[in-house]
Amino acid sequence: MTWNDAFDTVCVGSGAGGITAAIATAAYGGRPLVLEKGPRLGGVTAYSGGQIWFPATRLAAALGIVDSLADASLYLEHLGSGYSQPAARDAYLNGSVAAEAFLSDLGVELEVIRGLPDYFYPHAPGSAAEGRYLEPAPFASRRLGAWLHRLDVSPHGLHVLRSADREGQTEDQVRRRREERIAAGELCSGTGLMAWLLEAAVTRAVDFRTDHRVVELVRDGQRVVGVVVDTPLGVQRIQARRGVVLATGGYDWNPEMVRTYEHLADLGSMAPPTIEGDHLTMAGALGAAIESFPSWSSPVNMGFLADGISRRSMNSMGRCANPKTGRHGWCSTKTSSIPTRDSSNRTSTRWRPTVTSRGARREPTT
Repeated sequence: MTWNDAFDTVCVGSGAGGITAAIATAAYGGRPLVLEKGPRLGGVTAYSGGQIWFPATRLAAALGIVDSLADASLYLEHLGSGYSQPAARDAYLNGSVAAEAFLSDLGVELEVIRGLPDYFYPHAPGSAAEGRYLEPAPFASRRLGAWLHRLDVSPHGLHVLRSADREGQTEDQVRRRREERIAAGELCSGTGLMAWLLEAAVTRAVDFRTDHRVVELVRDGQRVVGVVVDTPLGVQRIQARRGVVLATGGYDWNPEMVRTYEHLADLGSMAPPTIEGDHLTMAGALGAAIESFPSWSSPVNMGFLADGISRRSMNSMGRCANPKTGRHGWCSTKTSSIPTRDSSNRTSTRWRPTVTSRGARREPTT
């Protein structure tokens, strides 16, 4: 195999997952690369509310909020409806403690969103009234310098305010806060989180390449050793000496996957149009499969479309954006998950890529 370039880790996707993995590589002396198929950096995170669900944090404890990983585990077990994997659940919970400390050491400023409970509080066991949702502190955009123009900004207006700026506030208070944030050039929510992470990555000389779509994982025996990339200059092969991180978000704009996993003809999403399930396609080509469960096993989101709201403006959690005003509101209600049933209802799907003129089309096999 002839390589065009070589790095220790190749991170596919430039959202919080991909950039944080790249920063971790650099922090431990490695040479990372972040590949983004879109023209700007930030991925789904830049479009999001920027909330992080970390239970039992030092930040919450400093505010006098009592919580424990044991309670959080009970809550996640309930949400899993009998399908969750205890080892993976414990890894997330224990890893969240280390992740909070790592982000703090990077200089990323996070804050507890006061008064925001778990979705199913108080009905679900282990749920908490507040303390588990964190968000970034406002970021002064001027700190990024020329890199600011490489950062994607939410077109839905979420980047202007924190959750704390909206919770429990009157319309006039929210409007004044919005004007203050804009005047100060501050970035909040998901865009703000990405600004904090991008600053940390640039400080550590992380290499970024946009308009680079990874279309294939290169394997040597049982080990993934690199990627094939569709670039503006043609196809390139980049070696990953220590591994490849797939952090490409969901599959919101992949109709086949939406029909398979959401049982919908049209999902509607606020995510960038680049979110097409690339990770599932590439991993499926190597024999990996995604496990899916019957629809009754998960909390149900029931939404409706309000005046001035298009399906494209509403994401899978029912969060709506009015394209005329930029305002957001919840257009959904949730029902709690149904008790555990026989796990034999699980199915798995492997996605095989069919190569087209640019990228790949996905075809499922079960």
